[in-house]
Amino acid sequence: MELVLVQRRSGGFKALTAITATLLALGAAGCGDRADQADDRKPASGGATAAVQVPTKPEPGTLKLGTQPWIGYGPFTLAKENGLFDREQLSVEISTFKEDKQINAALASGRLDAVNAGTIQALTFAAAGLPVKIVMLEDVSAEADAILAKSEIASIAELKGKRVAYEEGTTGEVLLRYALQ
Repeated sequence: MELVLVQRRSGGFKALTAITATLLALGAAGCGDRADQADDRKPASGGATAAVQVPTKPEPGTLKLGTQPWIGYGPFTLAKENGLFDREQLSVEISTFKEDKQINAALASGRLDAVNAGTIQALTFAAAGLPVKIVMLEDVSAEADAILAKSEIASIAELKGKRVAYEEGTTGEVLLRYALQ
């Protein structure tokens, strides 16, 4: 499960709400059925749909968004590269980080207004007392994550006694610990 978190700083929350609504609208337009079938569609989760009220005029200033190279965060970069934020009069600065600890430090120090973050990061922020709010669920995955190993290792049981690399405090660590149980 991947989330977008926003640190409540001046101007950032309403701007991120507008960005989120814009991206949701873009995704819905790109993934929907024919317009004449719209009434027959139900949410994939089986749950209720939610409306997002977009501010009529964006707040002044730039929203500083931190992200990482993961395909699920691609829509933010594509929106920036294709001028979607500019068309909506939103000023968004995207910074890319390689490791969770780097993006965590940038959010905690106030250099970012919002981040794309995994579930474990959200729990870490909350446990540290950071004033964050989850504003959008980006992905719920039951099959997309994987543990990669050399070809001679064919099962989790064969990891016994081997050295395994993972980044502490990440979704990867949660997946590995779950698999080892």
